[in-house]
Amino acid sequence: VIFKAICSGYVAGSEPAICSKCANCPNEHSCVMNGQCHGGSQGAVSNSVFLSSLLGLSLFFSCVGFIQWKRSQNQVREQVKGILAEYMPLDKQNNVDDSLALTEEDDEAGTFS
Repeated sequence: VIFKAICSGYVAGSEPAICSKCANCPNEHSCVMNGQCHGGSQGAVSNSVFLSSLLGLSLFFSCVGFIQWKRSQNQVREQVKGILAEYMPLDKQNNVDDSLALTEEDDEAGTFS
């Protein structure tokens, strides 16, 4: 506040260079002492690093989600194959004996064997 008051006391165009250099710094005292504005965000992450890390994490979690989805699809597919294998044997070794099944002729005659 005091720094801005001192700098505003000069006629436009006659103020020292330090006034224009440090006018918008959050820490005016360190700007005047060092001769340059360090911003007020020492230790902060730059926008490019933030965006690249955000993109990297998004890609990572997208890949993990896709892998989990594929694993889930494979598990469901294997379960369905297992259920179908129980009720509908597909190989030649598990032939079902159809001799006990009713035929249309037996049903029409009303006799069962």
